[in-house]
Amino acid sequence: MAARLALQRPGLAARGPRANRAARAQLARSHSPGPQQFNGGSVDSARLAVDPDKEESRKYRRTVFDHEHWAHHRTTGRYARHMATALDSYIVRGLAGPLAYVAGVALAVTTYEHARDAGGLPGWPSLALDTLGPFSLSTFALSLLLAYRTNASYQRWCEARKLWGAAINRTRDLARQATQWSHPTADAGLAAAMCRWTAAFPYALAASLRQDMDLAASLRGVLAPHEAELVLRQPHAGTAVLQALGAYVRASCMREAHKLRIDENITALQDIMGGCERIFKTPIPLCYSRHTSRFIVCWTTLLPLCLVGSMHFGAVPASVVLAFFLYGIDEVGVQTEEPFSILALESFCATIADNVRQAEQAAGAARAAAEAEAAGPAPGQPALADAAAALVAASGGSTAAGSGPLSVRSTLVRVPGSGFALLVSPGDAERERARGAALDELQLEEEGLGMASSVSGAVGTHDADYTFS
Repeated sequence: MAARLALQRPGLAARGPRANRAARAQLARSHSPGPQQFNGGSVDSARLAVDPDKEESRKYRRTVFDHEHWAHHRTTGRYARHMATALDSYIVRGLAGPLAYVAGVALAVTTYEHARDAGGLPGWPSLALDTLGPFSLSTFALSLLLAYRTNASYQRWCEARKLWGAAINRTRDLARQATQWSHPTADAGLAAAMCRWTAAFPYALAASLRQDMDLAASLRGVLAPHEAELVLRQPHAGTAVLQALGAYVRASCMREAHKLRIDENITALQDIMGGCERIFKTPIPLCYSRHTSRFIVCWTTLLPLCLVGSMHFGAVPASVVLAFFLYGIDEVGVQTEEPFSILALESFCATIADNVRQAEQAAGAARAAAEAEAAGPAPGQPALADAAAALVAASGGSTAAGSGPLSVRSTLVRVPGSGFALLVSPGDAERERARGAALDELQLEEEGLGMASSVSGAVGTHDADYTFS
């Protein structure tokens, strides 16, 4: 049965509408607004109707697809597969109550009509309705209500997924900036701290959106114990994480332009957090949901009256099947209206943590390569200047030594778990200064079958980031 949000207060029962409105107004004046305020009064969450089985089933809808899942999803055998598992569907089992009601009404109507036609109820009127009358005209209005319901719910689900996708991208960028722009000596340990807090953000956000997530357990192994305790003491964990990130950026010795770029990502994460909270705390207008539910109940109650004249006892299964389709559409809309309990947030958090860890490993390998290069090339070390020069040329620069904007030397190092990292440094620093270009770092990373490079530097007062693939 669909859960109904109802104001449960002593003294409000057994009153007329006017008395109820007066009582609600009195409660609104006597209670200050707070997070548990609803419809002018304080809602006792323990008295709200909840379906434990339906809430438990939402855990099994948190799917993340890969190539094999998509191939399985596209098979033509999906029709037989979905029909075979229909009785195991949580949607079907969740609608057992409404469908039993429709079956009872249809059985009562058909039994009455059968008894009347057999002469057992002489003079009693027929309950059969004309299918071409007002009942059929209302079908169009019902279809509009259900279409709006499902579209609005899917838009909320889609927006929630986009917000989490943006969070993944922003945290990747934040980890890259923290590891590449931090001063190796003056900011020793700062990049690692920023990476820890970046990885902690998605867990703090997910815990505020999901009731079954243990934030303390999620932060174990991500933050230091005293850092995790600080977050758990705050009323809003996500804001505490972002404040810690901002404090580290402010205390660093990065360039001001770099600090501004990082602060933009922190602000974007704050906007993402606000967008998720907006979706979670604001449902589709409840008046619309209530009206749709009432419309469907009335429509399916009258449905057997239209079918009994032509189908007799066949109206019972026909009414149940048609009611299942209508109630099912409304149920899908209700289930996707709050998207965070069916999105795979655990997988998103793990993805962000892996990305941050990879950025730290690549930065550590690059620093080791820089130190090795400063000490001189090792005997037998492979020369990869040609590959580096080709990628530099792809950015529009010239690779001829002494004739273009960049002349490079390369060092190959292995990054644990991430393939190889190719560190490229300027070959003629004096010539670069003469051109007015301050080249800080050019790091090329090879991952899998593709090679991507990222260039971070400043020319004059402008910063530049480029990515090739």
